[in-house]
Formats: sequence, C-alpha cells, structure tokens
Amino acid sequence: MNVFTDYYNRAVAYLPSIVTAVLLIIVALVVAAIVRSVVVNVLKRLRLDERLTHDPSKPAALVKPLGDLSYFLVILLFLPTILANLGVGTLLLPLTGLVSTVIAALPRLFGAVLILFIGLFVARLVRNLVTSFSTGLDRYGARLGLSGSTSLSALLGLVVYVLILLPVISATLGALGLPAVAQPVQNLIDRFLGAIPGVLSAALLIGVAYFVGRLVAELVSSLLTGIGFDRLPQALGLGTAPSASVKVGSAPATTPSKIVGTVVMVAIILFAAQAALNLLAFAALASLLAQLIVVAGKVLAGLVIFAIGIYLANLAAQLISSSAGAQSKLLSNVARVATLALFGAMALQQMGIALQIVNLAFGLTLGALAVAFALAFGLGGREAAGKVAEDWRQGLQKKD
Repeated sequence: MNVFTDYYNRAVAYLPSIVTAVLLIIVALVVAAIVRSVVVNVLKRLRLDERLTHDPSKPAALVKPLGDLSYFLVILLFLPTILANLGVGTLLLPLTGLVSTVIAALPRLFGAVLILFIGLFVARLVRNLVTSFSTGLDRYGARLGLSGSTSLSALLGLVVYVLILLPVISATLGALGLPAVAQPVQNLIDRFLGAIPGVLSAALLIGVAYFVGRLVAELVSSLLTGIGFDRLPQALGLGTAPSASVKVGSAPATTPSKIVGTVVMVAIILFAAQAALNLLAFAALASLLAQLIVVAGKVLAGLVIFAIGIYLANLAAQLISSSAGAQSKLLSNVARVATLALFGAMALQQMGIALQIVNLAFGLTLGALAVAFALAFGLGGREAAGKVAEDWRQGLQKKD
C-alpha cells in the first residue's frame, strides 16, 4: 500500500510539470503559427518570389519554405523549456546545445538575410534604371549589326547588376561569420573585380579598332574605286568589268575594292586583338595571334606576287601573239605557262609552303621538259636529225 501511495504522490507532484509542458506546447504551436503567418504575409507583400525571378510567368517558390522554416525555428526555441519541465532535459543536452548555437547565430543570420535582401533590391533597381536610360544603345547596335536576342541596354543592365551583387555577396558571407567559406569567395571576388579594368580596357580597344577599321575600310574602298581598281580582274583575265547598271532592289556586288577594304579592317581588328590580349596578360594567345598575323601577311604577299605574275604572263603572251611569226601562238602559250610557273613558285616560296618541295617540283618539271624534248627529238625526229648530221659532215669534208 505504501508503494502505491508513493507512486500517487510522485504523479501528483509531476502533474504540474506535465500541465506546464502541455501549455508550453500549445503556446509554442500558436506562436509558431502566428510567426509563420506573419512571415508569409510580409514576404508576399514584398513580392519576394517575383523579385527573385526574371520570368514573371514562372515565379520562385521561396515564400512558403521560409514560412515553414520560421515555424520550426519557433518550435525549436520552445523545445528546451518543454523538455526541462518534463524532467528529461539532461537526456537532450546535444539538442539544447544546438538550440543555443542556433539562437546565438540568429542575429548574424538575420543580418546576412537583411544585407542580401537590400543588396538584391538595390541591384535590381539600378539594373532597371540603367536599362531604361541606355535604350539609345539599341539603335546604334542595330545600325552596327549587333542586334540579337539580348539588347545592348539589357546586357549593360545585367553587367551593372552583377557588379553590384558581388560586393553584396561578400558582405553577406562576412555577416554570417563563416571565414572558411567567406575567405575563398572573397578572394575570387577580389580577383574578378581586379580583372574588370583590364577587360573594360580591352573591350574599349577592340571597339575603337572596329570603328576605326570601318572608317579606314570605307576610305580605302573609295580610293581604290576612284583609281579603277575594280577593273583588276578584267586586266588579269579573270573576269569581266563591273556593270554600270544595277537592278533596283538587288544586293550590291562584292567588288575588289570592297574586298581590300574588308581585309584592311580585319587586319586592324587583329592588331587590336593582339594588343588586348597583351593587356589581359594572355601571353600565349597573343603569341599565337601574332603568328597567325605573320602567316596571313605572307599569304597576302604571295597572292600579290601571283597576281603580278598573271598580269605579266598575259602581257608577254599578247606581245608574242601580236607578232607575225608562224609559231607566235605556240610561243605565247609557252611564255604564259613559263611565267605563271615562275611566279607561282615565287608566290609559294613567299608563303612559306614547303620550300624544299617547291624547289624540287620546279627542278623536276624542268628536267621532265628537257627529257621530253630530248626523247621527242631523238625518237620522233631521228631521220631529220640524221640528215642534219650528214649535211654537217659533208660540209666539213668540202672544206677539207
């Protein structure tokens, strides 16, 4: 009987703790529900989901998870007190330590969230302002053929958005007090921000080179057109003279002067790109581009030499064919082929295309022509050669 009395006394003594724990659970649930409702309503009024997405038809879904997170945080804050009233607080010391850590980290967490939210708001506001005030760039981009899926004003706004957001991310990580995470990210951001002046300078250099190249290309094309450079294919025997009449609505023909202007513009842009790579400290790419420019220059010089050879070959053939000789046509063709072969070898040598192979092929060609001439004279003209030799012998005998 004493045992039951003892259990009864203990239950009566433990009953206030149970009642207190139940009341705390009810209060915790009510407070957690109120906090979740307040958080959800505030975030909805702030239109957090719409602000964190670029597609209005697909808003982000962060309001409900953040409300649930606040609900469980409130429950977690009440949990140590509830367990202490039930007398089992010592069994959940790790959980109590976790709650204490979370409570200690809440100010830093709220500060980081506040910094991130304000930074996102300011970055978005500045991006919209920059995009709105720079719409004039879209017209210039359309004139230069730079219009695409993303306009220049939107691209500029995105760049400004990223430049503002990077320091905000750094400040957010610093507010969290996590040096193991914040320091590498801060180093990466510092390197990125340090490279921005070089990138902007390189982009400005290439942009200026593009505009200067266009102006120089138009000037060169106009000068060459004025001196009759477009008649060059006709002079080389490679085409007809450009027609003066052009149909309305037809695309403008590509003339030699325009091709030369385009080559000049590309050369200016390539030199500017090499300077931009050196400015960005990309030594390997700059060296590779320099070698490409040298090869392109050799190829152009070889083409010029071969064009001169075509002109001289046609001139020599015309001069020989205009003579009254019986074999003028044959000799004009021989002169044309020989001149083209000579200047073709010179052009390939200037281009640096297998110099030994070019020399060997030229020597073998001359040798083959000599052997063919010898065989033709020795076999096909054997009787004529014997008659000539007999005449020479008889002439020598008469002199003796």
